[in-house]
Amino acid sequence: MTTTPDESDLDKIFHAGIAFRSGDWRASAEKYRAAYEEASPSSIFRFSKLNSFTAVFHDNRISPPSTSDLPFMRRILQSEVEPLIYRAHCASVLAILTWRQGDLKAAAERYRRGIALAESATEADRRVVLGAPRQDIRQFVDAGAAIDRLLDDMRGDLATIEEQFSIANLSGSIPDQSIRTMKMKTAATVGDLQQLAHECRLILGGLRRCSAYVRRPIRLSS
Repeated sequence: MTTTPDESDLDKIFHAGIAFRSGDWRASAEKYRAAYEEASPSSIFRFSKLNSFTAVFHDNRISPPSTSDLPFMRRILQSEVEPLIYRAHCASVLAILTWRQGDLKAAAERYRRGIALAESATEADRRVVLGAPRQDIRQFVDAGAAIDRLLDDMRGDLATIEEQFSIANLSGSIPDQSIRTMKMKTAATVGDLQQLAHECRLILGGLRRCSAYVRRPIRLSS
């Protein structure tokens, strides 16, 4: 596998990065995607390009994704040729986007698929060399560390969704709990502390109503 960037790689990363830093999210996404699709499978920065493309949607810079963005990620997920870390990464991003839409059941299924995929990684899968995303481009990491971090994130998100299912079963007073949680994640990402505080107040109010429901005495029929 290539371990040094060629001039074409660096040029594409440079121009995509300019669009990203200037806040032109659509242009940035398209440039990173084009750079990924044009990259040689042996390019050390291929995963970094994919990671930068998906970051635009993960961080809610573009919402909703275009009609071509989601199929692109699904193709990678379903591919039998792409490295496992690429596929698991896309599974995680698709799960987050589904969760953000409020579909807990579908999001949980996507997370479980991504977790199962990441857990199936062989030693060969873990030894795939990646260019470290969002770091000095001359630093390199093995896929094993990225897979472990991805597993931790997906397991944590799945646990949160399962907790939301439990709360919903106790009381119908928090019907949009999932959407509120995803808004909190988005608010933290973009630094919107006022939105975060507002969502916290909404969730606390819902939990108080849920607590009151649980403490309500059971009336037995005579």
